[in-house]
Parts: sequence; C-alpha cells; structure tokens
Amino acid sequence: MESARFDKKLSKAVLLSPYGTAMNVEKFALMVSMVMMSIEAKTFSRIPLIAKCDKRSEVCLQDWNHNEEVTCYIRDARSLIPLNWNVRAIDEDMEVEFNFTVTNTTNVYTSRVTTRDPFSFTSLLTLLVCKADNAPAIMKKNESLILLRNERIDLTNEKVKTVYSEIGEKLTLNCSNIRISYLVWQFKNRFEENIETVLHAVLAKVYFAQKYEEYFSLESTGALVINVIRVKHEGVYSCIVGNGKQDDITLYDVFVHVTPKPAHPIVEGCTHEQYCVLEVENEGTLTCAVNNIRPAVTLDMKVVDDKSSNAILFIDMQRTIIGSGEAFDVSLHTQYRVTDSSSHRITIECTVVGEYHQQLDPSTKFDLLLSTGKDL
Repeated sequence: MESARFDKKLSKAVLLSPYGTAMNVEKFALMVSMVMMSIEAKTFSRIPLIAKCDKRSEVCLQDWNHNEEVTCYIRDARSLIPLNWNVRAIDEDMEVEFNFTVTNTTNVYTSRVTTRDPFSFTSLLTLLVCKADNAPAIMKKNESLILLRNERIDLTNEKVKTVYSEIGEKLTLNCSNIRISYLVWQFKNRFEENIETVLHAVLAKVYFAQKYEEYFSLESTGALVINVIRVKHEGVYSCIVGNGKQDDITLYDVFVHVTPKPAHPIVEGCTHEQYCVLEVENEGTLTCAVNNIRPAVTLDMKVVDDKSSNAILFIDMQRTIIGSGEAFDVSLHTQYRVTDSSSHRITIECTVVGEYHQQLDPSTKFDLLLSTGKDL
C-alpha cells in the first residue's frame, strides 16, 4: 500500500505519494479505509470471552443459578469462528447441549455460544471449556475455562469432621479420595451465614490455582494448607471436587486452641503441681483457675472419694470468664463448710468438664488437711 502525505504548496484536496505522483482525495480516503479495516481486524477479541468473567483470569469461578445461561463469544472477527461448549473430564472433553449464533455487521462477525445445561454429568462442580474451532493464527488462544459451582449445594446433611489445631501452627486439611481434576475450597464462619471462597484450582491438563488470602496454600493432592492458623480461621471448611464424571464434598469443623501453661487447673495456695496439701479450717473459700486458654472451658470442683462426698458442702459456687479474642482466664470460686466433724483429710478435685476437656490434663487434686486433724 502506498503511503501518503499532504503537500502544503498544493491544494488541500490534492496529495502526493512518496514518489511524487498526484493522488486525489477519493483514492486517499479509500487507502485510509483499508488501513482502518486492517486495524479493526486486529482489534477483535483474540480469545473466547466468557460473560461475567475477567478476561485476565485463566480460570473463572462462578456460582450457577439454574435459570441462567452460560455465554461465550468472540466479537468483531474478520471471519466466522465457530464456538462450542464442552465439559472437561479426566481424559477427554465431553460436549454439552449448546446453542450457537452468529451476527454480521460491517464485514465483521460476532460468534456466540450458550448453554443452559452445564451439569449434564455431575451435580456439584463442573469445568466448562469454550472452544473455538478452526481458530485463525491471530488468536492468542482458542479456549477459555469457567469453573461452575452449583448454587444449590446443600451442606446440612453432610458429615463433618472435627479438627483441633493449636494457634500459630500449620494445619493441613485433606480433600476427597476421588481423582481430582478441579476443586473449590470454601469457608464459613460458624457465627455468620456467608460462605467465602478460599481458593479454586484446576489440577488436570493445565495447573491453575487462585487463592484469596496469603495464609492459604494448596498441595498437589488438593489438600488445603493453613500455614499459620489464627482465631479468624475457626469455622467450617468444605472442599468441593470434580473430574467431569464424579464429584464429591468433604467438610471440616476447625477449632483453634490456645493451650495454657501449665496445662491443668491451678489451685490457689498450691504451687503448679497437680497435687498438693492445704491446711485449712472447717469453713473457708477455695479457688481454682485456668489462665490463657482457648476456647473458654468450664471448671468444676468435687470430692474424689464417694465415701467423703457428704463430709463437705460447697456453697455459692461461682464461675468467671475474663478476656476476649484469642484467649480467656477461667476461674471457679466457692465457699465450703465441713459437715462431718470426724473428717480430718478430704481429697478434692478441680477438673475441666464439657466438650473441651480433652485439651487439658484431666484435673488437679488437692487434700484439705483440716485443723482438727493436724496431728493425725
């Protein structure tokens, strides 16, 4: 194509080529039109675009509503480019039912393919591939991926595995035993309704993983790693996996612990051993506590020997929890009165009761040596 420039010495309606030949405005306009058409051909979408997806994302994640179409398109191509939808399985791509349309304006084509049935082979999670057939060389790639999560997933009847982890430690949560091609890890704070996506990944054919917080990483097996666990990571984690022909879901209820030091109740008046002797009167007060613990536990005080259970009476037992956030100080305070004058030594136990008792040593025992029995 000849290039053109204005000659200021001539009329503005006459142009000269670099070789000095005159060119009228009509010819120049035609040349400009050809250049613009060439440029326009190079500015069409050079990848299949999926509606509502960021074109910079290698694998888009969306929740699928049963009333919605999933749409992929290529706009402003200089030639017609057919598109189709497939489900990517372990070792093959399987075609789903789709509708393909083409519009043509000003010598450019926009191809569009839609499907309303992305879950033809699985029910929880599916990886759709929008593929361009006979794609011209100018295209950057001939396919785009979208990971669809079924919006109607019901977790209420799924089995949940309870996991306890010490704060600051590394926690690994394994995923399903089926062969994994793609997955989504998600998280729900047990005090909130919203479910957050932790990461999504494609492990088959093309490896891709997108995480949403720096604390998380993914192992090649699909296991989620919380590198440094914090209180904010307490909650229910679910791993939804698929391979195009199967899908599965695994749930964990994660509790974050802070273990106190010492890891047993402390009795006021004793050192930090789990057994001691206190010289006391027939009436008085007793206190035991666990400091810097998470979750907050419940303390109880009782007589160890059933034969002595009626020898002492606990009065006005009060439990106190102080603190918030990561750890708590828990104490039990009670008055007592010895009701059997013949008792000289009574063994008492301060113990942790309830669902979190397993995180501590069972109890601290101590003997009350009554003043009337010092010489015994």
